[in-house]
Amino acid sequence: MMPDLLTTRLHLRPFLEEDLPSMFALYSDPAVMHFLPQYPFASMQATKEYLHEVIFRHYQQQDAYYYALVRRTDNAWLGFIKVSNLGDSNDLGYALRQDFWRQGYLVEAGLALLAHLKTTPLPFLTATHDILNPASGRVMQKLGMRYHYSYQEHLPIKQQEVVFRLYQYNLQEDMPVYRTYADRFDSFVESF
Repeated sequence: MMPDLLTTRLHLRPFLEEDLPSMFALYSDPAVMHFLPQYPFASMQATKEYLHEVIFRHYQQQDAYYYALVRRTDNAWLGFIKVSNLGDSNDLGYALRQDFWRQGYLVEAGLALLAHLKTTPLPFLTATHDILNPASGRVMQKLGMRYHYSYQEHLPIKQQEVVFRLYQYNLQEDMPVYRTYADRFDSFVESF
């Protein structure tokens, strides 16, 4: 289900046990985790549990794409890109270690993933970003995703209210807009 993908600079591959130190560097960084729906991981053990109980479990169940992003020139582990909640929102998510921000890696990885997904029966992708994180929205726009609406959600894990913008990319023609978040939460359309 999840073939390795190559770009000019990146190797998108499944996560490996040997990725744990790099994963911990990413998942323990408060700046990286600020806009993700989790707190920074406090230990290598928490990172290992996440790898085994979440990522590897998705591999076994074949119900998500979780790619580690590795730079081809030196095998540096940069971050991840994923599509989860398959069969419902088909949610695209991503994160990079800070030293790799603003270098075009996420767009490069996202375009490779989109090219692969176009060969699958998946009908569309959604992605959301906190309005306080416009850089993530620019990645979505550069991938060709289209903004449809915003909604306010309470994140219990962080005990905060967040306004998200929802983007969608149709992999098949004439797909309706994914409306679950708009129907579940207070939603509105912004002009920007």
